[in-house]
Amino acid sequence: MHGTLSYYTYHKCRCEACKKAKSEWRRHNRLQNIAREQSRERAARQRYKMWNPIRLQDYHKAYTLKHCDKKRDATLQQTYGISSMQWDQIFDIQKGLCQICQKPLHKYHNPEGKRAAAIDHDHKSKRVRGLVCYTCNRTKIGTNTLETAKRLVTHLESDFDGRKL
Repeated sequence: MHGTLSYYTYHKCRCEACKKAKSEWRRHNRLQNIAREQSRERAARQRYKMWNPIRLQDYHKAYTLKHCDKKRDATLQQTYGISSMQWDQIFDIQKGLCQICQKPLHKYHNPEGKRAAAIDHDHKSKRVRGLVCYTCNRTKIGTNTLETAKRLVTHLESDFDGRKL
């Protein structure tokens, strides 16, 4: 029957319908081979991951150390709108001290392995107010607003003494 692969191959027919059938078969076969090859490559990657976990861990650590500054710059720029140089300038202006508790702050990649200073910023206006330690950022600033801070100041300045009731 004309227009089939067998007519093209066995009967040596070269009509347009048989040529089209041959080209469609080649295309289908090529796509199957590509899918087979991709499946083999995927299986090989999985085997490599399974048999070389420590080598992959070492690779990922080295990659992270090599590219961490780029990632940090991108995160600072995207989240806060500042560069790592501006972060360092803020750190120097504050003389490395937390604005709230006046304890020493830590830079990124410090030898002690301590958590780096947090960036205090206004979520609405995106204004960067400075650097604070993690504790002050979470407990003293994170849960307070300007109104609660004013109430706290008036509470601390009050002369009330519960022992004199």
